[in-house]
Amino acid sequence: MHTLITDLTPLVKSLLLPPGGAIVLAIVGLVIGIRWRTLGRIITATAIAALYLLSTPLVAGWLVATLNDAPPLESSSARRAQAIVVLGAGLSSDMSAPNGVTLGPLTSERVRYAALLSKQHQLPLAVSGGAPIGRAAEVTEAGLMQSALEKEYGTPVKWIEAQSRNTRENATLTATLLLSDGVATVLLVTHPFDVRRARSEFEAAGLAVISAPTQVSFPQEFGGQDLLPSIWAVLNSHFAMYEVLAMIKASVR
Repeated sequence: MHTLITDLTPLVKSLLLPPGGAIVLAIVGLVIGIRWRTLGRIITATAIAALYLLSTPLVAGWLVATLNDAPPLESSSARRAQAIVVLGAGLSSDMSAPNGVTLGPLTSERVRYAALLSKQHQLPLAVSGGAPIGRAAEVTEAGLMQSALEKEYGTPVKWIEAQSRNTRENATLTATLLLSDGVATVLLVTHPFDVRRARSEFEAAGLAVISAPTQVSFPQEFGGQDLLPSIWAVLNSHFAMYEVLAMIKASVR
């Protein structure tokens, strides 16, 4: 899933998504407060409250759960699939890696889960993801995923789609490869926050999709720690809000 990289420009993401959006709003409130003190205070207080709430596991967990409409994959469902599709979710800079880039944390989690599913259910693998903005064309998510799957997990990759720049292109280009080989039903490996949009795009491209989200949290009872700010909660809120914006964008195309 190249969504986290290219569906929205870096500037738009910085201005709208947590924590940047709340920080920008707080600055706006401070500026407005120079002339309209009450209004400025209201805007600044709202920004601080929003940043706090989005930083709590309680709110972040609720956002992700709201976006995820698929339970963890069950073996009975997996038996209907003909292949597994893994969507890239970003790369990370790494001076110790060839070409100075490696799989990002989210992509690594997907690759690991896809390798497990492939071995469990004896299904061929497809990887999808092009070159991130600013990177050489030969450094692609798909290429690095293939390398990790084959060299680190001993799991061969049958299809490689390395041209896509966003989720819609992930879907249309991957579907072209799979349908031409008679594959119509796939397990789609993503994360809980982007299950719904990714499945929608792949179904629109002509594939039957069985969602296979990784890193699905266990339901937990509310505790006091759920109201304490957490960097992981900020990340989950960021990803969840990104998906909301991306779905809005897709709906107006």
